[in-house]
Amino acid sequence: MSKELVSVLMSVYDGDNSLFIRESVESIVNQSYDNIEIILVGDGLTKLDLIHEIEKLQKEYTTVLNYFPQDVNKGLAACMNKTISLAKGVFIARMDADDIMDIYRLEKQLTFLKKNPQVDIVGSWILEFNHQMEERLVKFPLNHDVLKNTFGKRNPV
Repeated sequence: MSKELVSVLMSVYDGDNSLFIRESVESIVNQSYDNIEIILVGDGLTKLDLIHEIEKLQKEYTTVLNYFPQDVNKGLAACMNKTISLAKGVFIARMDADDIMDIYRLEKQLTFLKKNPQVDIVGSWILEFNHQMEERLVKFPLNHDVLKNTFGKRNPV
């Protein structure tokens, strides 16, 4: 059985932390599901530590990491539109530069989507943590109507 390509989309801007970007990219690369590409847009980056870290990651993960720098900061929505236009995958996954994927995230989400073709989008509960490593489980709604009502306040996926 062939495995469809998953495009993982990410935008990085000067407010991001270079250490978190490394953890984020490595959590993608180390997924149990391995047919992936990472589309990373640098949104008008000027901080050298960020630029150097992304360049190092690009050299380490040349087969999966595709980096597209932009000279000017255009904002998250514009960057996401660009990543979508560059994506080659059958499926799209979204990551922030400070997110860490559970090793089975893509495998579980793809299995669910394939078993439920009427579903267009999936999300999950998340475990937020701070610099003191204090954790907080955020349980997003699971019901369709509640999800729709949540979009005006926060992205529940």
